[in-house]
Formats: sequence, C-alpha cells, structure tokens
Amino acid sequence: MKEFTFYNPTRIEFGSGKEDTIGAHIASAGARKVLLCYGSERIKREGLFDTVSQNLADHGIEHIELGGIVSNPVISKVREGVELAKHHSVDAILSVGGGSVLD
Repeated sequence: MKEFTFYNPTRIEFGSGKEDTIGAHIASAGARKVLLCYGSERIKREGLFDTVSQNLADHGIEHIELGGIVSNPVISKVREGVELAKHHSVDAILSVGGGSVLD
C-alpha cells in the first residue's frame, strides 16, 4: 500500500441553541461563503433556516442553498452539490438538520 496522510477536520455541533453560534464558528475558521445543505423544507417552515441564514449574514458569511437531501443521498445530488460549490467558490459546507444531510 502506498503511504499517504488523510486529514479530515469535521466539527459537529449538536444541541439546543447551536444555530445561534454557527456564524461565529464558521467565521473563526476563515470561511466567507458556505454551501448550506439541508433535507426537507421543514427547516424553512419552522424558522431554523431563517435563523441560521441571519446568523451567517451577521458574521459576514454568504450562503448558497442546496436543499432536498434525502437519507443515503443519490450520486446526482452529490454531483449537484459539487457543481454548486465549484461554481460559487464556497469555502465550507454547512449541513443543517438531521442525519440525511450528514450522510
């Protein structure tokens, strides 16, 4: 086997009120534009999307939206995310919601 180093820094924030701190976490990492991924439209109906979007904006972070992610995402949705990330030159990926977007 060929030698290599794999570095995969992932931060998972879980719990009540975390949506109010996400902008600070992302800004501290130096990201200015994120791909905001979510599953169903439920996060919009319940106000979570607006809260997160506003918190990002308050920290000078722009977001590009990718919704409709289902459990065990299909490759076409993954490719859609890759294209959006490339086209908009995002610095980070932010997944908001349940397990589907973490898949």
